[in-house]
Amino acid sequence: MSAMSIFNAVKQKFIAQEAEAVATLDIYVNNAVGVADHSKIIEEVAKQIRLLSEARECLATLENTSSEPDPTPTRKA
Repeated sequence: MSAMSIFNAVKQKFIAQEAEAVATLDIYVNNAVGVADHSKIIEEVAKQIRLLSEARECLATLENTSSEPDPTPTRKA
């Protein structure tokens, strides 16, 4: 498996995480039936927002990375 294949798989993972968090938040906010089963709705919404934020942050990082990520941190002299 090439580095690019791994890179693309990771990107797809975070795209899916983002979509799942958005869909779940939509259900919690716009569907009373989806909320009725959750007595801890505030915690559940906060959890989905954290997952959404994480996914978007990771996607932004991937977009700002060259075609093949370099895991070695750069040191300034």
